[in-house]
Amino acid sequence: MKASQYIGTNSQFAFVTTNSVCQGTQVPLIWPQIFARGLEISFAYPEFTWSNNAKNNAGVICSIIGVRTRSTKPKYLYSESSRLEVKNINAYLVNGGDIIVEKRQTPLSQLSSMATGNIPYDGGNLILSPEEATNLLNEYPQSKAFIKNYLDKKNLLMI
Repeated sequence: MKASQYIGTNSQFAFVTTNSVCQGTQVPLIWPQIFARGLEISFAYPEFTWSNNAKNNAGVICSIIGVRTRSTKPKYLYSESSRLEVKNINAYLVNGGDIIVEKRQTPLSQLSSMATGNIPYDGGNLILSPEEATNLLNEYPQSKAFIKNYLDKKNLLMI
């Protein structure tokens, strides 16, 4: 935020951060103010694990983000093995429009309010690995009606 307040015309800056700055409640707090200053994300390395040599080191998921004054120059998304030129990099570090998802106190429609997302409150006991799902279906084919796809941040699992 501080760098965006001081950046000049035809300037840019980059920073390394935990990836939380581009997730959840952080996005509507930070990015609309940066974009309102006439800035854009010029490049991003959305996720990589940072760790050090400390004993029992807990890895941290980080991002590298480049910000510049709006430009027609190319924008790039990086991964471990590739560089992809994209039309736009939004606040969630994906190729897409500058849409910001904000917390709401009331539903958008007449549907009931959602209290939580896809949190497995059973301790994960109803989540099957692909092998477990295959074994269950081989032994009990009629169970297919009860097995659904489950999508979390990293994996598509069977439940």
